[in-house]
Amino acid sequence: MIDVKRVFFRLLIAFSAALVALFFVKTFFFEFCNVTTGSMEVTLLVGDRLLIDKFSHNFKLKRGAVITFVDPEFEYADNSLLSFVQRNFLLGLGRPNVFCKRVIGLPGDFIYGVLDQGEPKIFVNGVLLKEKYLNTFPLLNIWVCDPTKAAEIVSKVSKKDAFRLMRHFVKGRSYDISKPLNKQPFYQINPKSIVRLDDGAPSMTFPKIPLMNVLMGQPLVCPFWEGSDVFCIKLKSDEYWVMGDNRCGSYDSRAWGPVKKKFIVGTAVGIMWSADTDMHSWFWSLLNDPIKFLQSIRLSRTFSRIC
Repeated sequence: MIDVKRVFFRLLIAFSAALVALFFVKTFFFEFCNVTTGSMEVTLLVGDRLLIDKFSHNFKLKRGAVITFVDPEFEYADNSLLSFVQRNFLLGLGRPNVFCKRVIGLPGDFIYGVLDQGEPKIFVNGVLLKEKYLNTFPLLNIWVCDPTKAAEIVSKVSKKDAFRLMRHFVKGRSYDISKPLNKQPFYQINPKSIVRLDDGAPSMTFPKIPLMNVLMGQPLVCPFWEGSDVFCIKLKSDEYWVMGDNRCGSYDSRAWGPVKKKFIVGTAVGIMWSADTDMHSWFWSLLNDPIKFLQSIRLSRTFSRIC
């Protein structure tokens, strides 16, 4: 006769052990991460699902590595234990956003950004940084909400707040001008969602355009950064300078300075799979519109390395 209680008890132990093992692996070794912004285009696209190595970065990080880290501007608890829990364990509203950027500066580096004939360039320890990974495609501006409602909201606030709000209403997406709209290599684009100028032409942002060029001709006192392509800093022993490959569409160290090592989650190893969707969860995207979701899967990016 089967002892139901004993079988149930053994299953409970096995299930509990599996949960503990999964928690241990996810906390200290590997986890998955969704790309939700275009700041790393076209190396990474919105909808890419990344495998994150959370272990090896504790020993050494190389320049050029793509890493994930928790929001350095988040208000963490003063208590070191609670702060550690916030950075590593909490989910949803209790945990800060996770960003994905490329390591530009390592601890001890002297790094500065300048404008050379209007083109942004970065020097590390006096040597020009060669960046083959930068996005060379223009960004096509796309409405992510009803433009009429957006205009109504923006008209009620100051110019400064309006500029900040527009970042939420309009998103730039990499666009190959040599291909027609229905054969774009990165995203499926709805013609009705394109932001257009007064003459009807699509609104686009082109690469190598400096951000917030407000320091031309002014003395630069190091360390300095304010969101522009002009900055300088001598990194401390636990600091990293990180930036997105999509420089015209990335919120990074140019805005909030260096990232402390304690905020780093891990190194992005590869793209496990990808789907052209803005939803944070592929599961909800599948439920919302199964046919559209299946059509959005990017098989060519599945199980690919990140360079």
